[in-house]
Amino acid sequence: MEVSKVWRNGTMKLHTRNVKSCDSMVSGAASDSNPGANRGGRRPLRILVYLSVMEKACIHLAVVLLLLQQMSTCLSIVNITTDQTALLVLQSQISLYNPHSVLARNWSTSTPVCSWIGVTCSLRHQRITALNLSSMNLKGMVPPQLGNLSFLISLDIRNNNFHGTLPEELAHLRRLKMINAMNNNFTGAIPSFFGLLPNLHSLYLSFNQFAGNIPLSLFNITKLKYLRLRGNFLGGEIPQEISSLCCLNLIDLQDNKLTGSIPPTIFNQSSLKQIGLTKNILYGKLPRNICDNLPNLEVLGLSSNRFDDLIPPNLQNCSKLQILSLSVNDFSGTIPASEIPRELGYLQRLQLFGLYQNRLSLFNSSKPFQHFNPPNLDNCGLLTVLDLSNNILSGSIPDSLGNLEFLVVLQIGLNKLIYQNPSSQLTFLTSLTRCRNLRELVIARNPLNDILPVSIGNFSSSLQIFSAPGCKLRGIIPEEIGNLTNVLWISLFANDLTGFIPKTVRGLQKLQRILIQSNMISGTIPDEICYLQNLGDLIVGRNKISGPLPSCLGNVTTLRNLYLASKQVELQLT
Repeated sequence: MEVSKVWRNGTMKLHTRNVKSCDSMVSGAASDSNPGANRGGRRPLRILVYLSVMEKACIHLAVVLLLLQQMSTCLSIVNITTDQTALLVLQSQISLYNPHSVLARNWSTSTPVCSWIGVTCSLRHQRITALNLSSMNLKGMVPPQLGNLSFLISLDIRNNNFHGTLPEELAHLRRLKMINAMNNNFTGAIPSFFGLLPNLHSLYLSFNQFAGNIPLSLFNITKLKYLRLRGNFLGGEIPQEISSLCCLNLIDLQDNKLTGSIPPTIFNQSSLKQIGLTKNILYGKLPRNICDNLPNLEVLGLSSNRFDDLIPPNLQNCSKLQILSLSVNDFSGTIPASEIPRELGYLQRLQLFGLYQNRLSLFNSSKPFQHFNPPNLDNCGLLTVLDLSNNILSGSIPDSLGNLEFLVVLQIGLNKLIYQNPSSQLTFLTSLTRCRNLRELVIARNPLNDILPVSIGNFSSSLQIFSAPGCKLRGIIPEEIGNLTNVLWISLFANDLTGFIPKTVRGLQKLQRILIQSNMISGTIPDEICYLQNLGDLIVGRNKISGPLPSCLGNVTTLRNLYLASKQVELQLT
């Protein structure tokens, strides 16, 4: 109060031209106390001992700064208390279902909130910026108080058992950039308030029980890059407004009940890298220029819908495509009349190509093709999965499939493929032994009408499934089959195989199922079968097998299904 009074009364006297700062006041006072420091015998400058205007300004500034610091400290304490209160409410919700959860053990008022498990705070403000409660087996509802975490940037509560609806108070989290609530049990409509979060770039809501239409407000989030809504009960059409998301990299709407056609504008969003629309009720034609404006597309998943007509011919323009899944649709027509475009061979990064269960054939309007010739897939050196099964493909299977060195799964069953080289034994099988990563080979239900080559024993130890039923295979089962030490499943039923069950089956130590019924195999069931300690299904009926059943078979404790269906086999199992 004295300082203020002196200020108002104007009793301070100072020649301000001689004073430049608080420090100069100190130095000036020192000079005044030393008369000898004056030159020429001049009278020293007399500075009154009263507080100067500059001194008052310095003190006033110091007081203001001190008050601001105290206010900031108080506000910080209040704000972190607000954050703590919000988390304690969440903890209490969870404790209703599990009083011994990890949060009940760790979140304690006796420790700083910024040290709690799953909590990240900013260094500057000491406010909660990230909350990661993923995979903690938590159950409960998300309380509205979480909307008070005003500095929150990331909210991750995936892989838990949260239920109910997401509270609309989350719309207050204006700094929020990522929310991941995947794999919970949230219900109701997808909240429209997400459209009020201007900084949101990742929204993951897959594998919940959300229903209704996709809210249009989502397409107000101009910074949105990743949108995952897979595995819910969403219906209606995909909104045309999706084109307003100029930064969108990924859209995953798989496993819903969406109807209608795909908005054509989605194929103009050059930022898109992944489009997932599998398992919906979408229909219509795909645009022939589907890839003209998608230079960055890596995944195109359209399986299990009702798309029809031709496969677009310009897919090679999606040069970065790694997964192309068009299975279980109504694509029809002939090859190469645009239905499996040869341009697919230019997709050198392609890893998965699925066309399972369509209505594609290898015929044009005049005559059948003599060779099954997939679209120059030799160039697709990274291909790991090739599924062309359950179509109407005909012609021969090319040996060039063996050039796909990274191939893991090959499924070409349920077609009309034949083998037309009478001088060799299914050489395409021999060529496939070069695919050292091949794990699953399915050629079932094709009229190959040939003999199994001995090279079948040269498949790598990666092979787990060999399925060739209903292929009109002749001859014997090669003894070399015993080299398939890691095979789990051999299916050769409904062929014309003869000879005996080779004793080399003893080498199939991991075999779980052997299905060789409905052939003309004779002889006895060899004792070597008893060495297969993982065998669950032994199906050998409708053959010419005779003699006693090995008594040691009772030692195969994993055996669940034994099918003989022959009066010539004597049951002596004890």
